[in-house]
Amino acid sequence: MIGKKYLHKRGLMIAVAVIALTTLTAGTAVAAANKAIHIEANGGVAFVSLNPGGTVGSDFKIKKNDDIKSVKIITTGEVVFGGTDEMTNCDEKGKHSAGACDHVGDILNGSAIISTHSSSARLKVSEQPALYFGV
Repeated sequence: MIGKKYLHKRGLMIAVAVIALTTLTAGTAVAAANKAIHIEANGGVAFVSLNPGGTVGSDFKIKKNDDIKSVKIITTGEVVFGGTDEMTNCDEKGKHSAGACDHVGDILNGSAIISTHSSSARLKVSEQPALYFGV
């Protein structure tokens, strides 16, 4: 129905088709590029913080002898800011990946990275020193 309604406006229909094809082609290229390489890089963390409203919780597992077995730390709204110093390894895979490592290296080397996320980590306690309550 839509095609018949706008048939007299062939230019509009052609433009819509071209835009749709261009978007599909760009999306396919991005998807192919994301699967085409494997990257490893070195870098450092400048700081870790919480966004306003972020939370940190912990859950302790205790052994029968009252020692701590493990601690689970749960964060919501955790912010990690750091940067990459150098790309140490890059594997190009597939027919769409030619030159991808050079481009990614140019982008990543010296770049800042900011991640806001939630996380959960369980830490096993291997040694628990005796508690000291000093004055």
